[in-house]
Amino acid sequence: MLKAVVSRACEALFPNICANCCSATQRGKVVCDVCERTIRFLWEDFCVVCGAVAQRHTNTCAECVAKPTHISAVSSAFAYDECSKNMVLRLKFCDDLFHVRAYANWMCERGGAVLEGVDFLVPVPMHRMRLTRRKYNQASLLAQAVGKLCKVPAEVLLLKKSKNTPPQHGLAAVIRKKNVCGSFSVTDTEKVRGKVVTLVDDVITTGATITACASVLANAGAREIRALTLCRALQ
Repeated sequence: MLKAVVSRACEALFPNICANCCSATQRGKVVCDVCERTIRFLWEDFCVVCGAVAQRHTNTCAECVAKPTHISAVSSAFAYDECSKNMVLRLKFCDDLFHVRAYANWMCERGGAVLEGVDFLVPVPMHRMRLTRRKYNQASLLAQAVGKLCKVPAEVLLLKKSKNTPPQHGLAAVIRKKNVCGSFSVTDTEKVRGKVVTLVDDVITTGATITACASVLANAGAREIRALTLCRALQ
């Protein structure tokens, strides 16, 4: 009886809000029925270079195979588009940390191939000045939540961003690549050598950031590098 009263009181004080559009939704649901129908959850594999559909569990499509990358496989939970971008923006800029565990669940469901046999997860780092302004790194929170659910350690300090580059949003692909060139470094090469590593981030757009991170991990001796993101932009 008391438990039911407390539950109803909590529902009244803290209504369940859709992570995407902020409308009221059923308790226990991350998004409302309307958003659930419009968000494109991904069950295909997509090219890390251009976002086109790629052969299953590969990182590049046939057209981009000539563009080498150190990432062996990429998985994302849903497409980043007009129907879903509010979730990412709220996570990045609006302190919407309530849904991190639910997002991690989606990533675990989608990311079986890139999580199997992995030694540890590595979030894409944020420069300390931006981290001070933001208060948290959403990639680090996602990596820790995924790691806890999948029982994989998350090495949140293994990558460091030493250059405080301008935000990637709105930049052309070529500029994005130049923007992050030389920005990342590995803090403990011995820990990386010979390991299977999965990079974790909130979103892939052009793939410039995640491939730059993969490059320094490969140079440090990682045996295999994969990537898992909450969402990605498609071609």
